[in-house]
Amino acid sequence: MNRLLRTYLDWAARLAVRFGQHDRALELYTQIEAGVPRGSPAAALAVMSQGHVWGQMGDRARARAEFERALRIDPNLAVAHFNIGWVCDQQGLHEEALRRFAQALECNPDHDRAWYGTGIIHVKHGRHQEAKHAFKEVV
Repeated sequence: MNRLLRTYLDWAARLAVRFGQHDRALELYTQIEAGVPRGSPAAALAVMSQGHVWGQMGDRARARAEFERALRIDPNLAVAHFNIGWVCDQQGLHEEALRRFAQALECNPDHDRAWYGTGIIHVKHGRHQEAKHAFKEVV
């Protein structure tokens, strides 16, 4: 699949999500995944996008499974670690979320959403010095 077609399908999937056509978006992202080399960064991103759609649909378990599948393709994909952390935070698994945010930051020390998520969890647990540090890193 050439880059132009992949870009077109990605935009079509984004529009489908915007208009609540989640099943169509999943079909499009699956089509992108099938059309790129297995194990490539483009495949990992297509899987990540599927996880986002599942998250939009409220299926956090399936979203997490897709994010973890993306990590099997690219273990250094910071956004996948972050997204698993976000799911964990939503499920009340704060310590696991912190570990995932830390993994995201190992892959990309400038990942502002991972710093922000870290700060939020520290605030929830009254660890204000740690939260202050994390929020300073966001800025």
